[in-house]
Amino acid sequence: MIVLLGVPGSGKTAVLGEIARRWERVIPLSRVDLDAKDMADRPPREIVIKLAFQMSEKRPQFGRIPFHHLMLCLAIVRAKIDTSDRGKALADVRTAIMADAVKSGYRAAIETAVDALVIGGLLPGRAGKLPGVLLRMCEVVLWRRQLRLGAGLRPRRSATQLPMNPHDLLVNLGVGHQDVVDELFCRAFLADLRVAYQRGLRAPGRTANCAVLLDNVDSSGGRHFLELLASCRAGTQGDPLLVVATSRTWQPSWAASWTLPNEAAGNHDRQQVRTPEQASLADWATNCAKGDGSWGYLIGLRNLTVQEVADLAAGGDHPLGLSAARFAHRLTHGHPLAVRKILDGLAGSTELPVMRNILEVEDATVRNPEPVSIAQSILDRMLGDVYKNNQAMLCNIAVPVDVELGVLGRTGQDKAAMADLVRKLQARLLVTRDTRPALDPWLRRLVLYSLAKVSGDDMDGWWMLHTTHRNHHDHSNNKVAKLYHGLALGEIEPVVSYLSERLTELKENADAHTWIDQLNSITCAPNRLTGDRTPTDRVEELTPRTGDRTLARLVVAKWLLSDPLADPEESLRDSVRRNLERMAEDAPAGYFVFMHEADRYTSSGSAPPQ
Repeated sequence: MIVLLGVPGSGKTAVLGEIARRWERVIPLSRVDLDAKDMADRPPREIVIKLAFQMSEKRPQFGRIPFHHLMLCLAIVRAKIDTSDRGKALADVRTAIMADAVKSGYRAAIETAVDALVIGGLLPGRAGKLPGVLLRMCEVVLWRRQLRLGAGLRPRRSATQLPMNPHDLLVNLGVGHQDVVDELFCRAFLADLRVAYQRGLRAPGRTANCAVLLDNVDSSGGRHFLELLASCRAGTQGDPLLVVATSRTWQPSWAASWTLPNEAAGNHDRQQVRTPEQASLADWATNCAKGDGSWGYLIGLRNLTVQEVADLAAGGDHPLGLSAARFAHRLTHGHPLAVRKILDGLAGSTELPVMRNILEVEDATVRNPEPVSIAQSILDRMLGDVYKNNQAMLCNIAVPVDVELGVLGRTGQDKAAMADLVRKLQARLLVTRDTRPALDPWLRRLVLYSLAKVSGDDMDGWWMLHTTHRNHHDHSNNKVAKLYHGLALGEIEPVVSYLSERLTELKENADAHTWIDQLNSITCAPNRLTGDRTPTDRVEELTPRTGDRTLARLVVAKWLLSDPLADPEESLRDSVRRNLERMAEDAPAGYFVFMHEADRYTSSGSAPPQ
């Protein structure tokens, strides 16, 4: 049972689609989106019936998988059973079994299934008349103990009492509690798969597993179904079924019930989630050997690399070059859905004005009477109603680098609401944790972009939030964080003054490394710069006329370069490199530290810090 974890747009559904494309005509396979309108909140028994219907389609090597146990359970549940008289109820059950067998042509198939159960030692000898055989077969399928204790229709029996008569079991199925019926349907489904692979003329040719693909198991009905399916498989000798599921959220129950090696750092104190590169059949087998017999294998989908984005950009009807690929990767941090939408938006033109305004390009894939921008389309996809209903709180969380500072100065209901929003984002895998909890970088960029777009110059929005955090860090004497928010407000001279003062204090390489780290941290600040000026002209416009001009140009150039929308073509890389080389000559210590940092900004170097 493999579960693919990832934020919306990370490619989970695409993985299922690729599996289905390769194998749906080869092996018994079913695919269900548990968050689709026609599947929302469906009980597990209905999901099982849908899976069995799809998997029973004939395949050349495998034939047609029969689901005799499951169909028998369905026939009984559908029957109109008299609940006022147990004798009449039993007669109703017998009538339903025979009518369904005759109507559906299952009589011979049921007899074959019974023979297989007897030969396999699952039934105590051959039964005489067909109704008795059916009742005993159902006794195997329905698992007496679970039904007896779970149906809630009869009192618990002591260990010395005889087991419930199989006739009563069938009656209880027909009038039983829904949770019990769901479990029995699930167990019957798995039992049918085991029998199909163990007995019959087709069994030797069934050399590969069946597959069930479950999209969005984090939906309300999906969570229950996945847990039920896992519990029904626990403790068995295995079955020929591979389950590949996807989830947009982390489920706390997984940490307790799905054993994987190595305690993981990160959100929710969850255990190790494998990367796509780590995942393999051998790794899964090792985890099973070390674990508690659980079937769970969690794989976290990652963002795309620059090379993977370049491969996507080079394909398609309108191939794009490496420059466009680097821009798309820097902007989206490799988020798969966002990369695709950005590349599609650039397919018509990669001119500088188009790249600067790419997030405002209409998303042609959204069917809506009113045009929807790429930025709004992706926000809706990643957050849904969470964004629509919590825009102000999201901005409060996105402005500081550390999301915990988003609740700064709040009390009572406001603070509780903010904390609840952070928990929702953590569950959706949209809060990452390294040394401090932070909003997913691509989501944070989108929220800040939206904030900058709608904010005016008055005491709200961008100005108010960054001012609040700048003042907070001023009082707590965190000068780097204070200057970060000050730069977001356009306050460049205080940054230059602080870094110039620190530069004179350098005495060894360690000091130079600290200085570089502070420079990078401060100049990653977001901006609200607009207009059509080139990045070079913008540097000249913003650079203070007094003080250390080399350092001032370096600060402004790095600030603009850190924002892909401000410098889509990375034209300021050379400016940053030259100014770092000049500073290496003038700095009292750390010459090679500065030169090494300058090398990162060569035309073929790594992406600048963001």
